[in-house]
Amino acid sequence: MRRRRCQCINDILEENRQIITCKWSRILPDINLFYNFPYNITKSLMIECVNDENDYHNRRIESQFNDDIFKNFYNLQNLKIKNCRVRQLTRHLFRGLNNLRSLSLYNLSLKNSSLIISDGIFDNLLKLEKLFIVNSQIQAIPSKALCRSPNLQILNISSNWLTAVNLGVNDCIRPMEQLIIIDLSLNAIKSIAANDFKSLTNIRQLILSSNNINYFHHASVNRLNIIPSTITNLINLISLNISWNKIDINTPFELHAKYIEILDLSGNYFNTIPVVIINNSINTLIHLKLTNNHIKNLNYTTLVNFSRLETVESYILSNIPRLSRMILSNNSINSIASDAFNKCPRLIEIDLSNNLISHITNDTFLNIGPKITRIILNNNLIELLQWNQLPSTLRTIELSNNLITRIDSAFKSNIKYVKLDSNRMMMLTSEQIPSTAEYLNISHNLLDNLPNATFLNKSLKILDISFNNFNRINYYSFTNNNNNNDGDTSIEIFIEGNPLICSCEMNWLISNDNNYAQVPLISSSPLLLPVTGGGNLRIKDKHLATCKHRIDKRNIPLLKVKDDDLLCNYKQICEPGCICCQYGNCDCKSKCPSGCNCYHNSNYSINIVRCLSLNNTDRSNFSPKDLPMYATNIFLENMHIPIIRSHDFLGRTRLLKLYINSSSVEEIQPLAFNTLPSLMLLDLSGNKLTTLTGDEMYRTNKVTHLFLNSNHLTSLHEKLNREMPLLQYITLHDNKFKNIPEIIDKKIDFAGLSLGQNPYRCDCDNRFRMQSWLIENIKVIADVKDIFCIENITEAFLKNDTTILSAYPPNIGHEIYAVPMLQFIENINKIKMVLKAKQERRRYKLPVKTVTTTTPITLSSSSPVPLINYDAFISYSKKDEKFINDIICRQLESEDYLLCLLHRDCPNYNTDCAIKLHSVCDELIRQIDYSQSLIIVLTKNFLENEWGTLQIKTSHCLFAKNRTKKLIALLGDGIERNELDHELGRILRKNTCIRINDPLFWNLLHSSLPLKINFYNDAGGAIPGHSNNSSQIYSDCYGNIVPSNII
Repeated sequence: MRRRRCQCINDILEENRQIITCKWSRILPDINLFYNFPYNITKSLMIECVNDENDYHNRRIESQFNDDIFKNFYNLQNLKIKNCRVRQLTRHLFRGLNNLRSLSLYNLSLKNSSLIISDGIFDNLLKLEKLFIVNSQIQAIPSKALCRSPNLQILNISSNWLTAVNLGVNDCIRPMEQLIIIDLSLNAIKSIAANDFKSLTNIRQLILSSNNINYFHHASVNRLNIIPSTITNLINLISLNISWNKIDINTPFELHAKYIEILDLSGNYFNTIPVVIINNSINTLIHLKLTNNHIKNLNYTTLVNFSRLETVESYILSNIPRLSRMILSNNSINSIASDAFNKCPRLIEIDLSNNLISHITNDTFLNIGPKITRIILNNNLIELLQWNQLPSTLRTIELSNNLITRIDSAFKSNIKYVKLDSNRMMMLTSEQIPSTAEYLNISHNLLDNLPNATFLNKSLKILDISFNNFNRINYYSFTNNNNNNDGDTSIEIFIEGNPLICSCEMNWLISNDNNYAQVPLISSSPLLLPVTGGGNLRIKDKHLATCKHRIDKRNIPLLKVKDDDLLCNYKQICEPGCICCQYGNCDCKSKCPSGCNCYHNSNYSINIVRCLSLNNTDRSNFSPKDLPMYATNIFLENMHIPIIRSHDFLGRTRLLKLYINSSSVEEIQPLAFNTLPSLMLLDLSGNKLTTLTGDEMYRTNKVTHLFLNSNHLTSLHEKLNREMPLLQYITLHDNKFKNIPEIIDKKIDFAGLSLGQNPYRCDCDNRFRMQSWLIENIKVIADVKDIFCIENITEAFLKNDTTILSAYPPNIGHEIYAVPMLQFIENINKIKMVLKAKQERRRYKLPVKTVTTTTPITLSSSSPVPLINYDAFISYSKKDEKFINDIICRQLESEDYLLCLLHRDCPNYNTDCAIKLHSVCDELIRQIDYSQSLIIVLTKNFLENEWGTLQIKTSHCLFAKNRTKKLIALLGDGIERNELDHELGRILRKNTCIRINDPLFWNLLHSSLPLKINFYNDAGGAIPGHSNNSSQIYSDCYGNIVPSNII
């Protein structure tokens, strides 16, 4: 060895391990090659013998490997030896390589000498996965050489001198289940015995090309007449090449493999596609090569089930004289060679649907033959249609569900049947449509406009333009601007699924009954299209096609569309026959106000003006007097019209419907609508009206619909009935009515009305008519479930005006008590029945005087005062509870004061519940009433939490009204009386206030508190509530005379 040349690099995946490459002229046995090598961290070792002279000389230079030369590389995974010429690989050459995964031996033989492999040489390679012995002139492998390597997956013994298939695994006890790829190509194998691959049960790829096999051959360029059973029984084959043999359709064995993806049968003697032979792999086959065979007859369904076929190569189906139909659908074909179908004189139809074809080459279909009439390419990936790539004899082309965005000129095409649906076309012109086309399907595309004369001078009989983006169907698409058209032309047209707008320009679509519409030849007006003469269009799906109404946006089937539904927008128009159009002021000239949208129908009987949510400039400049004089429907929404003045709508004699919604209308002057003799519908909802007297509606005697909901109305005068005698429908929900309005109470022939969401009183007094009227007219009320009676308990306590003294759920908003009116009426009836029954039971007893529900209840001194159980009720914040207990309560209770604490002794009070429901608890009111005094500890926590609840505020305000009791406010740090809310400030101004941090705090508090209840006990009396004789305490509280009601 001349010198040692090695390179070390770190492995990419394992940086702490190394890959070593060494190049020497030859290997000698008396030299320690690997002295000081990093044995433990070496992952891969590559040895190459290189000589400066030519390769012929190198093959004569002999190397020699000692036994155990690699034993120290116990972590080695990959070993490669190249161009080191030896006579024999000894038994213990690879001993110690227990972790070796890959062994590659290239060009190891001497010139004209075979390489000898010793028995047991691979016994220590228990983890070996890949073995390559290439171009080393080995003649045989020991019979059990690889039995100790059960993990072997790839075996390559190509380019050697093997004459038989002996892979060193035939006599193994266990089959080589992991071995999947074997390469025996470029050897001298002449025959294959039946058991050569018996133990190789999972082979997926077997390469035997370039041998001399005459009985069995998997590889090409051999002499096989049949496919041997040895190969056909390999069930895991993926790739098989048996090209350029003499195999024909009579080969007796079929391939049992179920996963073959690549099969090369080219250069054999097959006269048809051998489907029977490859039947098990039809669904997995990707590449099938059949060129240079003798195929003459082919059934049109032969390839129909080849679901993964990707390529159709040149001449694969050419020169088949009897082939008439070819179905290659449901494959994965992505390309077709230009000569794939050449010279098939009887071929009529080709079906290539459901593949992955993205383009058609120039010569793919042009040279098929003179009889081709139909090509099917549905469900592919084609983007461009070029008519000149199709045969002149073609009559039908189907390209549904592709990606077509562009179509070339159809100048010389003779096609009659064209399917281009479900593509991506955005435009279509006359030049792109063959003049011979009789059926054209361009549905489910992205078309939104058809230019004039698109279908002029065509042979169309059926046209499908459904499910595109057309807003209107232009009748000039079927004619030209001069209205020239073939009078005999009749086209059946499908237009379903387009977002059509009901435009007056499409009145020709609905001009006739049934399903016929005529393309006009003469236009007397640019908008009103006559329906006489011209070729017929037969709209076949009028019952399915719809158009969207411009105003209410509803979709109307064309079969039900009326002329009044077809509207065109305008900025300024003059009606036909108008004689003053040239003048500025002209009633028959309609000008749309700035910012508004205006529409008219084809005969100008409908004139609609919509002014919705105008911008600030247009809104400030708007005046009702600017509205067109001939308007029939006016919509004013989200405007700013605080006052509707008299004569704002002067002279609109055609006005049928007037909508003034959500426009901040607060007042309507008398005679505001008196010059609208045709008015039938008036919508004033969503405004700020508080009352209507009837003078506003003078001479509106044709109104049948009046919408007044969502205002602030509290009353409606009966005079409205006289001004609107035909009124049938009225909406009054979401107003401020507390009782039934007079207009409703005095009129009995309404067809429909709404009354919900009004604060009707929960009262049975005769002055409230709602309860009795509701039952009598329930059938005409649209929102009975929304009618509630409501009592505001807070307001009732403050004003002493209520019939309900307790709160029950549900509690809605600020209204403490709310109940469905029907439920209220039912409950009242039940109460009456119960009271009547009790009276019957106690008819022999002394009757008890009661207060009726309509009698106002006051809190004056005539009411009985409850028993006194506590010296003081202390109201405080839950967050200050520890401070209250330690500083105030403990001291007072040690002095024998009887105390009731808000968060300790009132189990029914819950802050969270009170905040959520805004309810008033009777128990809390009673607890405070049982106390001689109320001590309120005012802190920031109390003001932010407890005082914000209706329960605390209401009970404390009630206590403050009782001048016979004491209310004391203890002010915490940071509390200023002038910064408190109005109600609390009023309480503090009339009662005692003590600061907690005052040095004289306890003196001031003791002097403010009333005498303790125990004082009476000390004087010889009984404690209230603990004795059967309570007369003395009553006398102390009320004086010598005790009220009889208390007794």
